Amino acid sequence: MDSIVKKYQQRFQKIREEMNRWEELQSQLISQFSNASSIIKRLQVIRDSQNYGALRCVEGIESVLLAKQMDSLQIIFVSIKKSRDCEGTLIPAAGIRCGYSGTRIGEEGRVRVPFSAVFVPRRKMLMDE
Repeated sequence: MDSIVKKYQQRFQKIREEMNRWEELQSQLISQFSNASSIIKRLQVIRDSQNYGALRCVEGIESVLLAKQMDSLQIIFVSIKKSRDCEGTLIPAAGIRCGYSGTRIGEEGRVRVPFSAVFVPRRKMLMDE
């Protein structure tokens, strides 16, 4: 019985670690979304040439800044996709692992009777009669 309890404790520890990883991913996604939102707001300001003040005389500054911000936004979107992919594989794996492990651990405490000891082919039963 103690071995079953220890196995359950080990499984719960693994699930707890995966849940902590999931929480980290959620925090990371919130941060990435916040960064993307800031860049999107900034794009509106960059498009207005009145916001450049003395820098208006620098040729092409608007397009350079816009391109840099778009590159940063693209990098953030790729990072968000990677985080979502990690999250998508983490949660189902934890659920499957928890259910499957619990079933296997529970079965280990039972006495197993081989299938051949229970199953008697119908043909053999007819021959015995």
